[in-house]
Amino acid sequence: MLGAAFSKIFGTKVERELKRMRPVLEQMNALEPEMQRASDAELRAKSEQFRRRIQERLAALPTDEQDPAAAEKLQRATLKSCPRPSPSSARLAVAH
Repeated sequence: MLGAAFSKIFGTKVERELKRMRPVLEQMNALEPEMQRASDAELRAKSEQFRRRIQERLAALPTDEQDPAAAEKLQRATLKSCPRPSPSSARLAVAH
């Protein structure tokens, strides 16, 4: 009963997390039209830019915080959880 009262006042954990992430999601959604218009070559170039930015930020970390193995695991996990659509499927999604 007390938990329900706190949830009504402060929201559930999921609601608080969504509220925290909303600005980032809105920024990402604003980029979607630009990404849909981009050619495959432009998207590949963007991916390379992102990789360089990540490498620059990792290089700027203090040495004890740099962990190439952790960075590799993160990259693999990201690719597995967010696979890139094939160019043909991306075009089909835009067409519908």
